[in-house]
Amino acid sequence: MARTLAEFRSTVAKVQSVNEQAWTQENFSMELTRASTTIENARMEWNSARLKFPLLAGAPSSEPAAAPEKSPAPLLQAASLTQLSKIGLAFTWPLVLLGAAIFLILLFRR
Repeated sequence: MARTLAEFRSTVAKVQSVNEQAWTQENFSMELTRASTTIENARMEWNSARLKFPLLAGAPSSEPAAAPEKSPAPLLQAASLTQLSKIGLAFTWPLVLLGAAIFLILLFRR
């Protein structure tokens, strides 16, 4: 863990050393590539450390927490069949009108 911490410190120093104010028009592309590579390397370092140490992933080390239950949106959960039908119609009628308009345009072009 100490080695990983030292690598984190050096990675943070590299990320903090990116100074976009010093970039010029001539070296912009090269500096942007370097900065992107530095950020990508830092991200990969973080992901590999998260795999090694579950504490970094936000998982508690001693007692696993219960997974929260996923429920439908409150609007849809309490809706009746009639209300759900109205919601579905509200979402689909513009598509039906668009399809009818396209059909009529193509029909009258002939």
